[in-house]
Amino acid sequence: MSNQLYYHKCNDCLTPFSSTERHIDLCDCNGAVTFMGVVQGDKYVQTANRPICDGRCTHAHGPSCDCACMGANHGTGRVVMTVIREGKVVVVDPSKDIHDDMIRGYKYRELRDYAEKQFGELFALELKDKAAGNYVSRDRYLPMIRTRNELDKILTLRVYEKRQQKLFEFVIRSSKELSLK
Repeated sequence: MSNQLYYHKCNDCLTPFSSTERHIDLCDCNGAVTFMGVVQGDKYVQTANRPICDGRCTHAHGPSCDCACMGANHGTGRVVMTVIREGKVVVVDPSKDIHDDMIRGYKYRELRDYAEKQFGELFALELKDKAAGNYVSRDRYLPMIRTRNELDKILTLRVYEKRQQKLFEFVIRSSKELSLK
C-alpha cells in the first residue's frame, strides 16, 4: 500500500484536497476534478517527461544545430523529468462540513448556467445565423465574440469568491442589455 498523497482541486466548488488515489473523477459537490500534482512536504509538484532541449533539437534529423547544447542532444530524442507546475498545498479544515462544498458547487453551476442562458439570449440571432452557416456581419459578430471571451475568462478563474462575483456582475450587466433589446 502506497502512502503517496495526490493533490486535487474541484473545478466547481474550487475546494483543494488530497487523496491516496491519483485519478479522481468527481468531487463531493459533483464537480469535475483537476489533478494538481504529487504532495511533497507542504508543496505539490506535477512533472512530465520533456525534451532536454527544444524538440527541434532533440528530434532533429538534419546535421545542423544552433541550440544552447551545441549539438550534444541533437537528434537523440532524450527526455528528462521536468517540473511543469508546483505550488503550496492548502490545508482545508477537516471539521468543515462536506455540505459546504456541495452548496458551493451547486451555487456555481446555477450561476454559470444562468450566465450561459443569458449569453444565448443576448446573441440568439447571431448564434442561429452562425449555426446555419449564414454570414454574421462584423458589427454583430465582434460583440458576441468579446462577450463569449469575457464569460470564458470568468469561468476559468480559480478563486471561488472572485469567480462568483464576476459571474454575478456579468449576469447583472447582461440583464440590463436584455431589457434594452
